[in-house]
Amino acid sequence: MKNKLIKQIVELKFDMFKENKDLYKNILDSNSKKKVIKKYNRLYKEKKIKHIMIKKKNQIIGLIACININENVPYFFYKENYKVGYIGDFYIHKEYRNQGFGDILIKKAIKYFNKKNYKVVNLLATQHSMKLFKNNGFKTNNTYLEL
Repeated sequence: MKNKLIKQIVELKFDMFKENKDLYKNILDSNSKKKVIKKYNRLYKEKKIKHIMIKKKNQIIGLIACININENVPYFFYKENYKVGYIGDFYIHKEYRNQGFGDILIKKAIKYFNKKNYKVVNLLATQHSMKLFKNNGFKTNNTYLEL
């Protein structure tokens, strides 16, 4: 993927952070954008991430990331064919919300994971996106705890 497109994706990611400032206000450092760009470049090179985008007039108005997380704890010791995926970077520009774009992106992500034979797909949903993901077949897993 071209670096210019990765930078656009990261800008949208940080728009999402700004919009959800209560969740992210104390965890981002001054080099966060550079770190994300570097990480995404590596993940694309290793073919462990795919962003699905909706564009209008050459601008990304919505996106969702499909990420292979099998190398992360605790998944790295699972059977090789037991793939675990993660959805991230789900974001639709405010002016394009409630027009079905979220459903389109989620359905495309599900199709991608199914085609690649993923057994489990996880995500962290905001209050705003929870209903949308549930309407597309995701279920709440009450085993995640935070201290």
